Amino acid sequence: MITFFRKLRQQLLTQNKFSRYLVYAIGEIVLVVIGILIALQINNWNEHQKLQEQEKKLLLSLQKEMQENIAILEDKVNYNEVSMASMDRFITLAYKERLTEYNYTSNIRIFDYNPAIVESPILDDILESDSRALLSNSELLQKLRALKANYNAIEKGEYYLDEFWNNRITDYLISAGTGYVIFSGMEADNIPDDIPTQKVLKIDDQFLSLIVVKKGLQRVWLSSQKNALERSKKVIQQLENM
Repeated sequence: MITFFRKLRQQLLTQNKFSRYLVYAIGEIVLVVIGILIALQINNWNEHQKLQEQEKKLLLSLQKEMQENIAILEDKVNYNEVSMASMDRFITLAYKERLTEYNYTSNIRIFDYNPAIVESPILDDILESDSRALLSNSELLQKLRALKANYNAIEKGEYYLDEFWNNRITDYLISAGTGYVIFSGMEADNIPDDIPTQKVLKIDDQFLSLIVVKKGLQRVWLSSQKNALERSKKVIQQLENM
């Protein structure tokens, strides 16, 4: 084919048919441009197919990660709701019946809480790196950013709760003489006689203030867990329908 066009071009030149040669040259250029455009179109289609395949694999990995985090969050929410309920009952009872003593080993849950920070490396990769370019669904990206904000809120709430426990509650419990019982996990009856301990705390204003502040911090923290759980389920539903 190339030889044919070359001979045709030479023939037109030797016959001094410049106008026809010009038309031929323009036609040849048009054919070359069309060929380039077709090649680019095929290349773009191939690249699009590759991106779609990468996006599909990425979304499947994200779905698996979120399913694991949903299971974790459900467990954490259930546990921490029990702790919240224990604090609510105790505070109501303490004020209503004017309790003066509290047996730690018989009602451990008012000081308790279960860490709830979740790991999300795939979600982080999508939001923080070039992987987000693979996600063509802007609505989904917006929901993923909101979910990450929920995860961050859980971590922030847990930080404040940990700080309050370490800086306030721990010192109070140790000064009250319950440190060995609480932090060793042992019943007072199993502790050697030469170690002074007590498992009954005096319920005073300081004690009640600690519980009320912990309850407030934990309520905000638990709310972040519930929000993350609810949003995770909605995102999973959208992923399954894609």
